[in-house]
Amino acid sequence: MDSKKLGLIAAAVVVLVLAYGGYRMMSQSETGEETETAIQTSSPAATTSDTMMASGSGTTTTDGVKEFIVDGTNFRFEPSTLNVNQGDKVRVVFKNISGTHDFVIDALNIKTETTQTGDTETVEFTADKIGTFEYYCSISNHRAMGMKGALVVN
Repeated sequence: MDSKKLGLIAAAVVVLVLAYGGYRMMSQSETGEETETAIQTSSPAATTSDTMMASGSGTTTTDGVKEFIVDGTNFRFEPSTLNVNQGDKVRVVFKNISGTHDFVIDALNIKTETTQTGDTETVEFTADKIGTFEYYCSISNHRAMGMKGALVVN
């Protein structure tokens, strides 16, 4: 093989290695440390006992709203499933942990503003339809890269 062909092969290998490294960096998951986030209700009579942790099943605040904290990172939501009952008043507090993201549920006409790292957006709605509704990030190709989840209404 002549040196010109070897040089082209070497250049192609370098490009592939760099592309793969960039892909791995972009899709790398969080460090694994759990972040606890407390929610204080807006009730004037709220006390420290009203501070709650949200999970995939949410928490019910003192004002009767089923509340979830959804963290958005590159390229996932945590939790990835939200469970509610038909008729529940729902509040989703979308926290952007890293990157540029939003939170969208087309079937329920819900969409936050586009957020940057550290931003928080809140949406509230009544779960009036039974079914499973996809939520996702509509920025660029984030949805295709797996930044989606499910709202399950029983």
